[in-house]
Amino acid sequence: MKERGSQERMVNISQKIESVIRREGLDDLGLLLTPRELDEVPLVSRLHRLDFMSSYTAEEQSRVLVVAAAQQLEKILAYAARENRVDVVAMVSVLNWEDLESEPAAPVIPNFWICTNPTRDLRQFRMKPGTSPEAHKVQDWLTSAGLNEQDDVLDSQHPPSEESLRRVYVARRGSAATKLVHRM
Repeated sequence: MKERGSQERMVNISQKIESVIRREGLDDLGLLLTPRELDEVPLVSRLHRLDFMSSYTAEEQSRVLVVAAAQQLEKILAYAARENRVDVVAMVSVLNWEDLESEPAAPVIPNFWICTNPTRDLRQFRMKPGTSPEAHKVQDWLTSAGLNEQDDVLDSQHPPSEESLRRVYVARRGSAATKLVHRM
């Protein structure tokens, strides 16, 4: 009986996350992939939109959001493939790690990291397989959702100049984004 309640709760959370995606305009994939400079579009721009998860800890909220972003990334990449958008490099960037560690704690925020001109925008950008504590945490969250077989978790090749710029990336295995790993 407890398992059924847990499944119903997850379905309810999934429906509410889908509602957040619509409210943020992230379901308009054509608009999301409009040619632009490198951009990071947050999964959620207003934390009050997450009130339905108020009984969750900041880490539990973070897990839900990162998993939802990885699932939405799959839709973004499928759309780009259908539209033959070979110019698109897309992945999830997870930031605001200091918020997860603050008092009171707040969730990390996943963003859709989108580039539509990689030749211009990604000359110096490099990533490496994720080894940071944050990358391990993201990997655990994806594993708990069964997404670890399709996604790679990555760190920036170079440490950020400021702690608040710390990011972990989630890239679909085999996508254009994974070609930025150790590229010289």
